[in-house]
Amino acid sequence: MKKFLCLILALSSIFVFTLFGCTNDKSKPISQNALIDYSNDMQITYLCSGGGSSIPATKSDTGYYYIGDDRIIIYIDSKTQKATPLCAKPDCMHNDPDTCDAYVNSSENISQDSLWGSLGTAIQYYQGYLYMVCGEYDKSMIEYNTYLMKMDKDGTNRQKVTDYFDSPFTNWFIHQGYFYYTSDSSVLRIPLTNPKSSPEEVYKAQHFIKDNENTYSSFCAYKNYIYFQVDELDEEGNGIGRQTICLNLDTMKKSFLKIGKNNASFSAFAGDSMIMYYSDGNEKVYVKADLEGNNCKNIFSQKSNEIQSITGDGTYYYFDNSFQVANGSSKEQKITVCDENLKEIDTFKLPNMDTKTYNFFAPQDENCFLFECFNEKDERCLVMADKSQIGTIGGNTIKFKELCKLKWADDKNNNDAVAR
Repeated sequence: MKKFLCLILALSSIFVFTLFGCTNDKSKPISQNALIDYSNDMQITYLCSGGGSSIPATKSDTGYYYIGDDRIIIYIDSKTQKATPLCAKPDCMHNDPDTCDAYVNSSENISQDSLWGSLGTAIQYYQGYLYMVCGEYDKSMIEYNTYLMKMDKDGTNRQKVTDYFDSPFTNWFIHQGYFYYTSDSSVLRIPLTNPKSSPEEVYKAQHFIKDNENTYSSFCAYKNYIYFQVDELDEEGNGIGRQTICLNLDTMKKSFLKIGKNNASFSAFAGDSMIMYYSDGNEKVYVKADLEGNNCKNIFSQKSNEIQSITGDGTYYYFDNSFQVANGSSKEQKITVCDENLKEIDTFKLPNMDTKTYNFFAPQDENCFLFECFNEKDERCLVMADKSQIGTIGGNTIKFKELCKLKWADDKNNNDAVAR
């Protein structure tokens, strides 16, 4: 096995969209055909800005699972909206990772501020089970080995379902029966019906840098397609550079996303269409296309100082001006909600992140948002906001309910498991 390489937190190719010509007319939401199958598909709505990063959460048939500090799994019941660590031990205070069952040895690079630290999928619910990529050091504490772990919804019956992987990786998800992940050179998949079988290579870069975990980025799946960006360059600079690729899972045919002769990036999906863009000097030009990037129709363009990101939950598009806040052209973060025709439905502010200039935003499911913020005790906490209030917020802070604190463990170790 290769030595463990720390996962690099690198938000690659943040996909942006700017908002022009919106009206305040009430409009119908995006077609229900846009909603994904949370039990069978990659949960793309927990990604931010088209796949550059994600929040450490997943949706199940009964609630949500969230990875808090020190890799503790927090379960939120969707009916009661009660949040508790995923531990059934009586009288457990959940403050000791060595004894509490809610902690996992996840290999994801989730930082102290978990919403800001996750790159790629952190946890995924799939057909009644929870899956995570976990890791452990060997007895020498030199080799760090990663594997796919499966457990029941209550956190019990944890199983190592794959062999150790040959190299570390940052990108993975489960989609329609397969575990997909990337190496320094390839996109690979393993069937969950035979998880210890040899990986199938579905794409290989012709030029790449050995042991580079960032060859692939924006790695995601929607309906019968997977999408990713690949940097086809080696150490000497040979290769065609960055390309965005769509892979049809029915035919395994690959397409390079282009708008005219320009390489394109994808931004958001809805129904049987997606929004793509390319950069043209000081402007970005946006088009609407089918899921393979064909039949493009121009929407509009935007200037570099008017950047907003766009995401979608299958019901609405969300425009986030956090990049304007970061560059100083806007004073505070605002989310604008639009329908499929880009007509404005509502605007709202996000819960306060104290010293952060803006909060990390992902569209999540059709029912609610999960956010981090600081409570009155100046503790970082997890909160929930009901989406039924969209249409009535009117530019105010979205109303939310505090669920629980994010840090439960005493500061005594880092919860790195060692193979026995």
